[in-house]
Amino acid sequence: MEGLIQQKFIQVGDGIHFVFKKFKIHGKIGHGGHITHTIIVTPEEKEIKTLIDRVYPSLTAWSEACLREGLHEENMRYASWKRVIHQETGRTLQSLRSEYNVSAKTANASRQDLY
Repeated sequence: MEGLIQQKFIQVGDGIHFVFKKFKIHGKIGHGGHITHTIIVTPEEKEIKTLIDRVYPSLTAWSEACLREGLHEENMRYASWKRVIHQETGRTLQSLRSEYNVSAKTANASRQDLY
């Protein structure tokens, strides 16, 4: 996540979200790729802010905590990179990460050609 910030694919303060069983889970990207300001919106549009003050070190830790602590779903494996949407671009974080990885490999290949 930090690489995506450094290469300006995403920015600190950008929103991310995903939907699970009609619950909408929102968060903000913090410094170093941490996830902050978590809000869960019920199917009835009620906001649950029990996780709003927590900071998560990774996307996986965030999505698992949202499911386990926010929605009380146990033993869930959730492919967060494939399902979490970056609000500003409308793209999944997996899509942005794939583009970042391609650009990083291209940059490294260009440098290797110099030597």
